[in-house]
Amino acid sequence: MHVYAVFTERLDSMLPMFVANGVLGIRDMGTSMPLGDIARLRDEIAQRKRIGPRIVAAGPLLDGHPKPMRPNFLTITTPEEGRAAVRRLTGRK
Repeated sequence: MHVYAVFTERLDSMLPMFVANGVLGIRDMGTSMPLGDIARLRDEIAQRKRIGPRIVAAGPLLDGHPKPMRPNFLTITTPEEGRAAVRRLTGRK
């Protein structure tokens, strides 16, 4: 269930493979895909326009390193940046 799989270039191959192997729900712990795109992906799966498991996604990883280690990491170096990132990801002002 704990995966790093929700990336645009992996969707067509990865999501059907989960279902084929009996994995009907995943929790993606870090993706650079915008949360709005993930919501549309969930809708496509629910409407059976795409084969895939139920998806819970956290969005990007919030990391304290000064240089992001991967594209799905957001660099957070101050408490203010952390609060701003959480507001942005949750849609709060």
